[in-house]
Order: sequence, then structure tokens, then C-alpha cells
Amino acid sequence: MSKIKKVAIWILSIILLIGMIFTGSYSFAKYKYNSDLVKNETSKEDTSEAPEVEEKNYETETNIKNILLVGVDTRGDYEDSKTDTIIIATIDPNTKKVKLTSLMRDMYVEIPGKGYNKINSAFQIGGIELLKKTIRYNFDLNIDYYASIDFQGFQSLIDKVGGIELDVKKHEVNEINKYIEEVNGSKSTVINKEGMQFLNGQQALSYCRIRKVGNSDYERTERQRRVLSLLLSKLKEVNTTKLPSIYSTISPYVKTDISFGSVLKLGYTVYNFDSYTPDTLRLPVDNCYKDTYIKGMSVLIPNLKETAIELHKFIYPSTESYNVKVPDNSSIYNGRKAEITTINENVVSM
Repeated sequence: MSKIKKVAIWILSIILLIGMIFTGSYSFAKYKYNSDLVKNETSKEDTSEAPEVEEKNYETETNIKNILLVGVDTRGDYEDSKTDTIIIATIDPNTKKVKLTSLMRDMYVEIPGKGYNKINSAFQIGGIELLKKTIRYNFDLNIDYYASIDFQGFQSLIDKVGGIELDVKKHEVNEINKYIEEVNGSKSTVINKEGMQFLNGQQALSYCRIRKVGNSDYERTERQRRVLSLLLSKLKEVNTTKLPSIYSTISPYVKTDISFGSVLKLGYTVYNFDSYTPDTLRLPVDNCYKDTYIKGMSVLIPNLKETAIELHKFIYPSTESYNVKVPDNSSIYNGRKAEITTINENVVSM
């Protein structure tokens, strides 16, 4: 296999983690990427021929990059969509690691200019820019890029790689089927048993979404990271001849601000990593939040300073000290600013 094709596979794998797919040859990828993603054109089929591009040695990234991944329910207008998944994918060339940080959507934080609310409401209120601003404001973390993918695109991607194998627990079966029917209606393909099995796109998406069984949203974020890791492994095995078809299928469902040059640089950086298994983290971290009700709404109130420090330790492990600048949410955390009924404490004192 030529070097360019090997690079393409790893580009494909890392772009999965940032929510998008492009084709297996450099020239076709650049042509299609610039026309479909950056310009937001959504043609599903393009038979145009791109010019030949010489193989070359690509640059690698030297700085840590954080990419915000957003899974959205776009069964309506994109601007009115809800975020079902919020993950920060970190590319760390220093430790040669990919890292995935899940943000639980019930985290109760201050949305700049909009007051306190669940973090996933930031996207619905002000789109991707307000969500990025909210993350930066509450956790003192810079987001370099973003990528969003909707339900249909995620399902199509899973189907294109032949599904993924997962161990479905007995109590998860009915919940998976509920979400399958909610999204797909009469075209639903439900599952009929528990245990290890291959899940198609509908089933894998629903597996990621269930939260009413097991350990609620905590297990839900674990499922999401598990599926992303399995997809990464599947994509490493994809024949390069299938990449253009995967790209054509997924590109209409993706929005991003990542330039093609940056995609290639990030992809080649990960191609040179020693390990391809992502490290994972969940926010809020254990012992740093309160599980409460505010005005009848179930929320998780993080100890912002401690949570931000743990996040920075995870993403920037070589930093000697962590002087994070975050807002003081102690009045909310300690129940002085809202009507709060605490149902579980998992806290560090403020």
C-alpha cells in the first residue's frame, strides 16, 4: 500500500473522532472537502475528476489541539437542533495520544449572557459559537476547531463500516428499541436479544442515546466513548477503495470549520502515534459535583475550579501548575441562589 493511502486511512480515523469523513486519495479528498464541507454544499454525488497531486511528506502538528464534537438531532432546522452528544477530542503530539472528554449534558453552568442552564442548551440558544464560548468560560479551555454530525449521518457511517460489535445488556434492549423507533419510524430495525452482537447504524445510535437505565447519563457518556473507540478500530481496517463511498455518504450531514490543510496535518500526526486507543475522561469528574434539582429540573452542578483543574491535568499533563480562571459558582453550588433539592452529593468542598 502506498504511503498516501496509509496516511489517508489514519486521516479517516482521526476525522471520525472529529465527526467527519473524506475520501481515500489526497487529490479527490481536497477537491471534495473544499466544495462540500467548507462551503457547506451538500451534494451527495459528484463524478468530477480532480487533478493529480504528487505524494509528499506531510507536516505533523506540534501543539495540542482541541476539537469540539457535537452530535445533533436535526429532525428540523439545524439552528434549532438539540445536542445529544458533546465531546472534546484532543490531539496531543507530545504524549502521542488521542483523548476524548465527554461533557454530560445536564451540567448546570453559566451560559455567557444567558444565565445559568444545562450546558447542552447553549447550542440551542446560540449555536456552536455560544457552546464553544460556554466551554471556554466555564473551564478555561480553548477550542481550536469544531465538527458536528447529525443522527442520519452517524447511522450511515456505522452502516458503511459494516456495523460494530457490542455487548448489549438485558436492561438496555427495550431502551435501544425505543430510540430506534423514535428516529426511524416504520423503517426501524429493532434488536431481539441481549449479549454480544453486531449493531447496525440505527441500533448503534440508539445504544449511544439511552440514559434511563443503568447508571443514567454516566453510563451514557461511557457508551458514546466506547462506540467512538470501536469505530476508530473499524476504520483502521477499511479498504481504501471504500473511502470515497464513505465520504460521499457522510459529508452532507457534517458541519465543520476545519480547513483541509489542518485535517491533513492532524491526520498525519495521529498516523505517527505509538498507540491508537483513546484516553477518556468524563465531566463532571467524580467527587466534584452535586446531583440536584433546580426548579424541578435534574442537573449536575460542578465544582468548576476542581473540575477545570482535572480537565487541564488530563489534556495538558506536562504543565507544572494549573492556574485556571473560571467563574465563581459557589452560590449555585451551595444552594444559595436557586431552589435546590439535593438528591446525591459527589463533592469537594468549595
